[in-house]
Amino acid sequence: MIILPEEHDVIRQVLTKAFGDAEDRPQILDSDFSDYDGVRIAIHYAASEGTILRVSISSPCWEELQSFDVMSYLDEKYGQWKVEPAPNMNYTLQFDIATPPDNVEDVISSVARLKTTMYSAPFKNTIKKVVDGKADNSIVQLAYRPKEMIYLKAQSDGILIIFSLHFMDVTEAAIARVFCQEFQDAKNNHALSSCPPCRFDDSVPTDLEGVPGVTDKDMVGFVSFKLDPHHYAGNHEETVSARLQNFRTYLAYHIKATKAFLHFRMRRRGASWLQEWERND
Repeated sequence: MIILPEEHDVIRQVLTKAFGDAEDRPQILDSDFSDYDGVRIAIHYAASEGTILRVSISSPCWEELQSFDVMSYLDEKYGQWKVEPAPNMNYTLQFDIATPPDNVEDVISSVARLKTTMYSAPFKNTIKKVVDGKADNSIVQLAYRPKEMIYLKAQSDGILIIFSLHFMDVTEAAIARVFCQEFQDAKNNHALSSCPPCRFDDSVPTDLEGVPGVTDKDMVGFVSFKLDPHHYAGNHEETVSARLQNFRTYLAYHIKATKAFLHFRMRRRGASWLQEWERND
């Protein structure tokens, strides 16, 4: 399986072009795109307006993210470039491409992780609560996709993260169940014994019983990860937060890849049958 990069490739490509040689720089850069989870990113630059380039991002769950102190995490990394948000956006960065920073590659890499930083906030916030000794076993939730939630439970001995999974396509739902079952069975592999244990439930797990709004209707199921203190100790917090917030995208990517592979095999088998038919005709 492939671990998806934490950087957004489109942002990296556009910024690399914008900060490149002036003679190769386009007169207008106007990229406005959305990911499958509804996150929208807009990058705008026009030579007729000067040398200012703006990168903006918006999330459908921005208000919920604010309860996880997302602004502090964003400002910590991007505060020096922060300006008033563009219309219909939640957070905007501004750069003068005529005077690129000395560490321009590091800046491009950091901005390409803008979405990762934003969606890591709930996990970092929960980790901080546990580390500070403020774990109270309460469950907080984030509606990060339509009909899907992330539930986080700060416990004295670690953190419980639960993803609810919903797929409109029945084939994708079936493949998702297989993937999730494999995640659960990975604990039987001795080489993976130090990884966070995973559990897959096709009905509401006991940890979510009594939580308002939780239902297993039309759901593929619930995937739970339990983080022990050593998983997020030291500098592991950044990596763990990034990987967890990317789990649903990781799952979707491999489901799409599996479907593409199955279609390829079916087309190849069909072509071989046609060849056999023509030889015997």
